[in-house]
This record gives sequence, structure tokens and C-alpha cells, in this order.
Amino acid sequence: MFLVFSGLLRILFIRDIHAWKTLCLDESIPKGYPAWFQMVSNFYSQLTGTPDLQTKANTVGVTEAKVATQKQAIAALQSLKESQRKESAEAQAAIDARDAAFVALYPQYADYIKYAKILLAGNQVLEAIGVKVK
Repeated sequence: MFLVFSGLLRILFIRDIHAWKTLCLDESIPKGYPAWFQMVSNFYSQLTGTPDLQTKANTVGVTEAKVATQKQAIAALQSLKESQRKESAEAQAAIDARDAAFVALYPQYADYIKYAKILLAGNQVLEAIGVKVK
């Protein structure tokens, strides 16, 4: 909806430089999420925070109710993004803990495999513990 709303308002405010600057209609839409989110949030905040702009926007169907709905959707998107960020950080912490445990246990594991190769030479049981038998 942001593209539709900004497109409609570009036409509506074609001769209003102040509105263009306030709503960032003269800028291209960023590819990265943080910059895009900043632009969209600013657009809706400025639109709702400036009664003159909102009144004029109503004339092309960009109503206060539609803007409020979009602001809620943007807030939900931000909440989802923060949740993903948190889950990603938790997953990275688990990976780091696993890697640290592996580093701590590797010397013992290496010794275990050496003993197993000697004690179980030629035995298929070695494959059960992850050692290839030739």
C-alpha cells in the first residue's frame, strides 16, 4: 500500500515542494530493510501528524483509517523483525556454545578414536562410532 499511497500523493502534491520534502516523495525507495522501514515510518507519521496533508490526502482515497491500518501493519512487521532478530541471536548463542563444547571435548574424542582404532582394528564396530573401516 505504501507504493500506492506514495504514488497517489506524488500526483496530488506535484506542485507542493513542502509536502514532497515532508513525505520524502522525492526519494527513491531503499532496498535495505532498515532504510525502507525508516522511510515508510516517516511517511505515515508525517501524514498523520500534519493535518493539512491528511486532509488533502483524503481527497485521493488516502484516508485516516487506511493510514492507521498501514501504521498498525508496519508496527506488526517491526515486532516480527525484532522477534526474528532475537531468535537469530539465541540460535547463534546455541551454535557458539556447541562449538565451545566441541573444542573442549575434541582432545578426549581424538584419543578415544585412536584407542578404538587399535583395540577394534578391522572390526565393523568402528563404523558405529563414525570411523570408516577400509
